[in-house]
Amino acid sequence: MPFELIRNPGSSLARARKSKSMGKSVNILLTSSFLLSVALVFAVFRLSAPSVTPLMIISLGAVSFFMTILMAMVFGWTTQIIAVTVGGRGRYYEGFTAVVYSIFVPSLGLLVASLMTAAPGTWPISMSILFPSFALGVATFYRGVKELFRLDTPSSMATVAATVISFLLTAYALITLNLLGAGVV
Repeated sequence: MPFELIRNPGSSLARARKSKSMGKSVNILLTSSFLLSVALVFAVFRLSAPSVTPLMIISLGAVSFFMTILMAMVFGWTTQIIAVTVGGRGRYYEGFTAVVYSIFVPSLGLLVASLMTAAPGTWPISMSILFPSFALGVATFYRGVKELFRLDTPSSMATVAATVISFLLTAYALITLNLLGAGVV
């Protein structure tokens, strides 16, 4: 199941290309969203546990769960548009699957790292978990784009770069617009 993405993401992507099972991709997305939600809830509320209400926990968990799903859907669509533009062959499934498969390992790494922060002095261990999990996530995204859209290496790199740069520019623009709207700048 999803844990094979840790051991051998290449074979998972090859099977996804053959089966074209949207259900499996959705299952992995739901698992990743849950892991990410739990990690975020723990990281945010671990220091203020006595003053936290159940409604606060449920609210943050639900918002992060559904935002992860929404962002994966938008990223999948964006990846599909960019990959097809640079010469790839594929539809929404390919972009969605490339994104979903690539967020599982970082979600698991964030959960483990956030749980480890409960013990003092564990940040080096957390870093040694987060670094390879994010690296594997980026590598899985690249490999997913390459395999699922049947792109050559330069086109795959261009797709990944354009997707990441688009995300960073969007985040920058939203932060700037919010700061301007708040009267901070």
